[in-house]
Amino acid sequence: DQQPFKFMDLRQNDEHWLKEIVSKEPEAFLVSVLPSFARAIERDRKFVEEKAIYYSAFSLMASDDDLPNDFLSCVRIGLKQIAPSKPDLANRLLDLLPKDSVVSLHLQLETIASNGVLAERFTKLLTDPNLLEAGYNGIKWVSFAEAARACIPHLTRDWRDRIERIVAAYRPEL
Repeated sequence: DQQPFKFMDLRQNDEHWLKEIVSKEPEAFLVSVLPSFARAIERDRKFVEEKAIYYSAFSLMASDDDLPNDFLSCVRIGLKQIAPSKPDLANRLLDLLPKDSVVSLHLQLETIASNGVLAERFTKLLTDPNLLEAGYNGIKWVSFAEAARACIPHLTRDWRDRIERIVAAYRPEL
């Protein structure tokens, strides 16, 4: 499979230096890795669909607090660091990601949660069928909820009503 972004393939030393780069220069890190990372997401999804592999290498099993050192977390952390001060750059970086991927949706929601000014991007995601499934295992709705909370002050009453209907219709336990 030779998936370069697979969690298991990163050694502890690699993880440390990736985290250092992300913490000091998130923009340089993301500009450097996102094009290849986007291709890896596409490739991974294709392999899962073709049953060439049984599960994605991009696990959303844990939040950054639980699993701070995997590559997906580094990308997520970098995007969340950039969004508050450079929302236009965050938007351009998010545009590099595949459009129909749960991993991409997750990264978008997590980034939006860092800056509600990205509310326009959030409104475009509201029709995605995976909207409430793009979070961490066991709490898949949290990424949506955090993004919604950040965006609500920046949205019109109509958009806030749409979000309320989405939340009211969500029945994960049924």
